[in-house]
Amino acid sequence: MILGIDVSHHQGAVDFAAVRSSGRGFVVVKATEGTSFTDPRFAGSRTRAHAAGLIVGLYHFARAGDAGAEAATFTRAAGDLQPGEFAVLDWEVTAPDPVGWCATWLTAVRAALGVPPLVYLNQSTRDAFDWNRVVQGDVGLWLARYDGSTDACAAGHWPALTMKQYSDTGSVPGVAGPVDLDVFYGTDDQLRALGPDGDRRR
Repeated sequence: MILGIDVSHHQGAVDFAAVRSSGRGFVVVKATEGTSFTDPRFAGSRTRAHAAGLIVGLYHFARAGDAGAEAATFTRAAGDLQPGEFAVLDWEVTAPDPVGWCATWLTAVRAALGVPPLVYLNQSTRDAFDWNRVVQGDVGLWLARYDGSTDACAAGHWPALTMKQYSDTGSVPGVAGPVDLDVFYGTDDQLRALGPDGDRRR
């Protein structure tokens, strides 16, 4: 089990060395949103998080526009994934066919980056739709469930959770104000394997 956080420009300038010293092993950084927004702190946060020794996830906040165009926006900003990086689709919006939209985005990003991203869902969205099409694409689940516990919980259509966001009001050294708290269910090597570092098998 590895503890982590996720951040965007809303957290301001994060001291990633302090985050690492607090026992966190990874950070997921907002990269893009929709088809026209790149987080202004993305590039700097990505660089400084690596320098602090953190594993770095890059996430795209979906707006449910054209899935292919949103995938292209993300992959342009991300470029080639570096060792110790992985990709995430953050789905929080309402749309007629979220499974189909996410599957299209995830397939396009996998083709561009060479590895399947994770998908971030809340519990109600996970339970309201049949996500087997996404599961069969070897896409892991990052579940938002604010129970304050790092313990794993039911994963719905997935065989197990990959990650859980267990609080949105956490306090972590190096971050001013509340921050999302996350846990990855595996080892450092297994987290790195979500990116270009190697074998994804758990």
